[in-house]
Amino acid sequence: MHGTSLNIIRENTHNQWAIWVVLACLFAMVLLVIFTHQYGSFKKYLLQEYYESASHLTNWIALSIIFWLLQAVLVSPYLPMIPHDLVALHIGDYHLNKLGSVLLCSGLMQFSVSVLGAGLFLTTGNAERWPRYFYAISRFYFVYCLLLVVGIIALYYYPVDRYVFFVLLVTGFGIIFIFKQLYLIFHRLEILPAEWYYKILYICTLQFAPLLALWNYLFL
Repeated sequence: MHGTSLNIIRENTHNQWAIWVVLACLFAMVLLVIFTHQYGSFKKYLLQEYYESASHLTNWIALSIIFWLLQAVLVSPYLPMIPHDLVALHIGDYHLNKLGSVLLCSGLMQFSVSVLGAGLFLTTGNAERWPRYFYAISRFYFVYCLLLVVGIIALYYYPVDRYVFFVLLVTGFGIIFIFKQLYLIFHRLEILPAEWYYKILYICTLQFAPLLALWNYLFL
């Protein structure tokens, strides 16, 4: 019993960096609510109407960065190996580890999807919907980040079965991905372009395809 407790303590000490990332992200989320919503609560932030809120772009950028960090922390332990292309990347004697590899790849994917998404909205005559997209997706990412925090704490600080947890993680990501598409399609602010073919184009090329490519590159 004493040996088991000692191992858990050692593991928790070794993973202290993860809790610091979590605390920093939570602190950033609190500051985001305070400074962009006049000292409102998390609940008021989530329920605030589009026309009553401000700083949509700031919210989206900040929460995208927080989401990017938390998701990488949660996923990186399951990376089977660092892709060969990334092994060659180094600055002096510093090489990418698993966390760095996930951060780099997912960051490039998120940036590319954002740029292409903006292009889709602007070139199809739906520029007025883009701020509404910022508003809606920020609320989605806010809740998603809280779920990622729970997942990180469970993975790094509780003696969970790693295989079972991975299965639950993949299943959870799949369910959330499907919910995200339905959330965007049926949102009352009519975020996506009205034409059905643009909706299909957005979901297939800017949601499903990049995620599938990232999965294939990092895990297969």
